[in-house]
Amino acid sequence: REQLRDEREAQGLAALLDSVAAQRGRSVYIVTGRTTGAPWGEVLEIFAEAVAPCVAHAQAVGVRLAFEPSLRTDVSFVNTVRDAIDVAERTGLGIVVDFGNCWMERDFREVMARAAPHIALVQVGDAPIGTPTGPGTAASGGRVPFGEGDLPIERMLRDIADTGYDGPYELEMPGPQGEAEGYAPFIRRGVEKASAMLA
Repeated sequence: REQLRDEREAQGLAALLDSVAAQRGRSVYIVTGRTTGAPWGEVLEIFAEAVAPCVAHAQAVGVRLAFEPSLRTDVSFVNTVRDAIDVAERTGLGIVVDFGNCWMERDFREVMARAAPHIALVQVGDAPIGTPTGPGTAASGGRVPFGEGDLPIERMLRDIADTGYDGPYELEMPGPQGEAEGYAPFIRRGVEKASAMLA
């Protein structure tokens, strides 16, 4: 049953890769799935074997297949960019660097330099670190308009740029403040600030 489910998921991902390739898209990203409870290295080997045909298919159609390490252990057994580098080197997958997941990572600058050959996408966003201030505001760790939270995003962007990364950036901006305020002004402010910082 597990093998059949894995095959169906691989076929679905292959179809998605074909669709993205037909639209001249650049990449597709996934999450790795949660741990089985086995030692980390064993879980990586199981994942690497399962994803290998999808990586090969992505390469064949010219789309970068990447994955996002996540602090959410229910969706990923890879929780840091440090571990993501090991996964990328073992599997050939690219890495999605999400500021919201990795801003506290130890030796951020050095880790990004090591990850640079594998980075497929950088997701930039901002979040409050302290206590929310009222209704419609994001809880600590939630998202706020770019440049209006507490993350050290200027330093992080500089560290990413210094690796030589010249790929796409994705501005992440959902959350209760966007819903309360309306997405148009929320997004516009974030785009203006992100553009200024990237420039």
